[in-house]
Amino acid sequence: MSLVSDVAARFDDVCAGYVPGRPVIEAQTWQVHAGDVVRLAGPRGAGKSTSVEVLGGYLRPSSGTVTVLGHDPRDPAVRPRRRIMRATMGLLNVTVAEQVQMFAKASAVDPDSLVRRAEALGLGASMATRTRSLWVGAARKLWFLGSTIGRADLVVLDDPFDQVDADGAAQMVAELARWARDGSAVMLISDRLPADLVVDAQIDIAVPEARPAVSW
Repeated sequence: MSLVSDVAARFDDVCAGYVPGRPVIEAQTWQVHAGDVVRLAGPRGAGKSTSVEVLGGYLRPSSGTVTVLGHDPRDPAVRPRRRIMRATMGLLNVTVAEQVQMFAKASAVDPDSLVRRAEALGLGASMATRTRSLWVGAARKLWFLGSTIGRADLVVLDDPFDQVDADGAAQMVAELARWARDGSAVMLISDRLPADLVVDAQIDIAVPEARPAVSW
């Protein structure tokens, strides 16, 4: 069982939104421990992606307390220890090979290691393809690759498996499991989880009462 000192991320009565007086998340209290794979679940409109934005320091809560690795999410000291895969992909309109090289340069890592990882994810045959021509699943794998370079104490993934093929998803699951074994906390949002993904805990959040849930 995880110890309190191993808390990698904590929400304490947190409210946040984009318009004053209209919270997207309201009174959220939960925590994620080191070495655990945790799923953040809830209906559409419950604020799952907004919670990711708060954890990443992109959105400041209107009330409550958020800590990431014991610090405010916006603390520069947190950045090298945290990896965030946001729902909106930030790929440039270049070839996959060029994008991988850019990822490597920005992160100061060996580009060959990223190429090998891209190939393991099933992107080897797409290296000469421009990112805007990729099917959604391939683009998600590339964004996953670029968002999770290097070791981190907290990894947060928003919809990583969207339209990803079975082999690619299996490789992603293997990487998640390895990170957790190495002590990283892994938090993810996904409507459909791969069958072989072992989740240690699930956090269920609800839509604030003032806003109805969206059903499809």
